[in-house]
Amino acid sequence: INKANTDPLTNLCSRRCGEEFLILEFEAFKRDGDSPAIFVIDIDGLKKINDEHGHLVGDLAIQAVSKKLEDSIRKEDIISRWGGDEFIGIFHRISEEDSLKLAQKLLVEISSLEITADKGIIRPTISIGISHFSDEDYGYTEVINRADKAMYQSKLEGKNKVNII
Repeated sequence: INKANTDPLTNLCSRRCGEEFLILEFEAFKRDGDSPAIFVIDIDGLKKINDEHGHLVGDLAIQAVSKKLEDSIRKEDIISRWGGDEFIGIFHRISEEDSLKLAQKLLVEISSLEITADKGIIRPTISIGISHFSDEDYGYTEVINRADKAMYQSKLEGKNKVNII
């Protein structure tokens, strides 16, 4: 069970584990109406890193970003590797204003990373989309879809940005 719940590359909560948390969080929201902030976080330009430096360096970038994300959040919050270069964050008891402040902090923290590769220094950035559960939602997938749309808007605006829906 521990292996299934842990992403082998990053040691973060796996997608399976993240889905279990999202189900529990949605059930709690339906009971008490309190929604955590749900972040979709995507590493900008990972394909370019892989193409120019190789997949091992791309993996190093994923590991460095995941470690920085984990180190930058509270212990009660969750970062899950959703797949590839995408992560889901679940942040409890945080206002919309504070979720935007946290997202801005994460942008700064990640953009301060420097990964040394044979062909030079890599400075990764991330794009973030944020959403909350809605009374109209039937499950957690709707909030992920909204946060994903907000994340893609961040990419359209030039990357290393945050948007909230």
